[in-house]
Amino acid sequence: MDELFDAREGTSEFDEFDILTFLVHGFGHRRHHVGPSGPAAALRHYLDRMELSSKDLEPYVGTKSMVSMVLNGRRPLTVKMIRNLHEGLKIPLAAKAVNSHE
Repeated sequence: MDELFDAREGTSEFDEFDILTFLVHGFGHRRHHVGPSGPAAALRHYLDRMELSSKDLEPYVGTKSMVSMVLNGRRPLTVKMIRNLHEGLKIPLAAKAVNSHE
């Protein structure tokens, strides 16, 4: 691909580069697909970043069971939970608002 990078459009080299690019992109997407990050993934990211445990979320989210359901994506964050997390842990509102239901 390096040799074909500067190929001019309309040439067979450009067509070859175009096909190779498509194939490499498809391979990478199938092998290393990164799905959309939802609220649970974002919350786990902030927990790791702030060196907190799931227990530290209980004052902001609710019971141990509720925290577990939220972190495993089985229960959406409510607006109240999002506000509590923002006010208590300074987690940006944009990190949570994507899939909230309330």
